[in-house]
Amino acid sequence: MGGPVNYWFISADDSDQTSINGAIRQRMKDESTVNTIDVPSIDEFTQSVVNAGGLIVVAKSVVPGVGYHAYCADSEGNLFGIMQQDPSAQ
Repeated sequence: MGGPVNYWFISADDSDQTSINGAIRQRMKDESTVNTIDVPSIDEFTQSVVNAGGLIVVAKSVVPGVGYHAYCADSEGNLFGIMQQDPSAQ
């Protein structure tokens, strides 16, 4: 691929309270939906996944100006993402 990806953030509401938010982007070939959850520490949560019998499928990576992201699989093979917000991430 190599170029920019169309990516749109979606907010459930305009309040400062915690809500379920997300984003959408164009589907890539042979891709399925993967839910991503916000975590306070990606390093701690990836270790928790491994300790619980899961796997790290794609190691921690930087999303510049946004934070850190990783893909994991639980002990039954279900894929999910985790994201740590950090606007200073480079």
